[in-house]
Amino acid sequence: EKAGKPVQKIAPFDRTGLQETPDTGAIASALPELAPYAFQLAGPGGTTDVIQAGDAFYILHLTAVNPARQLTLEESRGRIEAQLRANKAEQAFATSANSAFNAFKAAIDGGKPFAEAAAAQNLEVLKISNAIPAGKDTKPEDQMLAAGTLLLKDGELSGLERAPWGAFAIQLESRGPIDTKELEGRESEIREGLLANKRDVLFAEWLRSRREQAGITVPAANQG
Repeated sequence: EKAGKPVQKIAPFDRTGLQETPDTGAIASALPELAPYAFQLAGPGGTTDVIQAGDAFYILHLTAVNPARQLTLEESRGRIEAQLRANKAEQAFATSANSAFNAFKAAIDGGKPFAEAAAAQNLEVLKISNAIPAGKDTKPEDQMLAAGTLLLKDGELSGLERAPWGAFAIQLESRGPIDTKELEGRESEIREGLLANKRDVLFAEWLRSRREQAGITVPAANQG
């Protein structure tokens, strides 16, 4: 206050910045970035260094730590409903995507052209040329798509692959020549990147399905 800077006392929040009684203003939008720093403090009375969040700078002073507790049903209701809606939406998407892909693949196997089979299922078609998996000049999204062709033969169709925007299947028309020198220099990097991507996708799908089967809801984090 002596330095002419505003001081705002904020309601309890968890590690993600979620509040049971949400604050308003600039602090509300910055809280997800600021919250982890508060949990690094030793305890009440601790003060952080200057933290940048967006175009603003903050200093947090911890006044209290609320111990973790089991939420009541009423307090959990919103989160439970949101999780159930998310699960239902995921199930609906998976069912729809698998059904469309199976029909699309059956049409391809029956001799229909790629574009015609895709149009019959209202699927978007994107043609990519000269895409190099892990290529320095290839956009990240195209790298992901091109990586799906690595184990395919010319003319072969991949299975249904999950992606941040939903799912996709890719058909390899032809494979271009390999730049041997670049491959030798980046082979280990490319392999590790592809393995890491596959691990992340597989783990996320495994965790989602196991939580769903077990009926597990994630408890709220400590309040700080």
